[in-house]
Amino acid sequence: MAHYPLPPVDDMTLREWNMCTSTLEDTISFCQSVKLIPYRPTAPCSNGHNNWYMGKCSKIIDGYHWRCRVKECRLTRSIRDGTFFANSKLEIQQVLDLMFYWSQGIDTHDFLRRHCKLSRHNCAVIWQISPRKVPDGSVLGT
Repeated sequence: MAHYPLPPVDDMTLREWNMCTSTLEDTISFCQSVKLIPYRPTAPCSNGHNNWYMGKCSKIIDGYHWRCRVKECRLTRSIRDGTFFANSKLEIQQVLDLMFYWSQGIDTHDFLRRHCKLSRHNCAVIWQISPRKVPDGSVLGT
């Protein structure tokens, strides 16, 4: 995954935003750099091991999950566990795009449904009105 210096999110242009979130790998790297997803989970697996790595998994929406490195164990955990994204059924890229467009004042339902690839009209409405707590303790949408 690419690592690069980020401009402050508030000052990003649409082109810069698209570069940071153009692929799933870039999106995860971006989320890690702004502390929305950890670089490694802090809690051990249910067998007490704390030796995680991020592995590809085509069966899940995010394409990646945490996997215990201990050969006999190999338990997995969602990269969303304990994060801002934990209870969302949307793809991480969709959530980030919704937040970015909302922060830029580009928040008409038709625009959000089209550019965030939302299949239902009420999904955009729910995300627009639902306050979200982010890792620094602040609340989005209030």
